[in-house]
Amino acid sequence: MPDIAMCLNDACPLRMGCYRFRAIPHDTRQAYAGFEYQLTESGPSCEHFMTIHNGRRIDDDQKRIQCSYNRRWEHLQDA
Repeated sequence: MPDIAMCLNDACPLRMGCYRFRAIPHDTRQAYAGFEYQLTESGPSCEHFMTIHNGRRIDDDQKRIQCSYNRRWEHLQDA
């Protein structure tokens, strides 16, 4: 489980390069936040963006990423 708040913003243009969105979450003990990106003159920007470095476990399967995203929302709605 990553020891970070993972991002729920599936509309963010930076999401596929961001560890907060692509990390593999813990099934029951994972923190989430709806981080917002900003549009600047140089393009989209997010102060919470985390680069995916070598050695970090991420989910590469697009279907699993969407399922993981859906599971995040289900978990928050059950709380």
